[in-house]
Amino acid sequence: MTASFAYSPARIPDLTDAQLGELNAELLTELRRLTPGSTLGVRRHDVRTDSRIKLILEALKRIRAGIYGTCLICQSPIAFDRLSVIPETKTCVRCS
Repeated sequence: MTASFAYSPARIPDLTDAQLGELNAELLTELRRLTPGSTLGVRRHDVRTDSRIKLILEALKRIRAGIYGTCLICQSPIAFDRLSVIPETKTCVRCS
């Protein structure tokens, strides 16, 4: 069974549908860049690349779950400005 990472609007606070779509597309583009011509898990990567891939996949899962953009520590919204620089971030600036 393959996972679908297609964007679908969810109940994400403080992010517009356009912003969320933009961030989703950026995460998918970066995932494709890091895994060119391979399926996930087939190709060997260095530790840093593997870590980044894991963070991106986790961010895509949070988008699907409707919790993307919420700090995993304090539950506050993560500012779009922060997400646009580090779209895979899990925390707000205060908690990082």
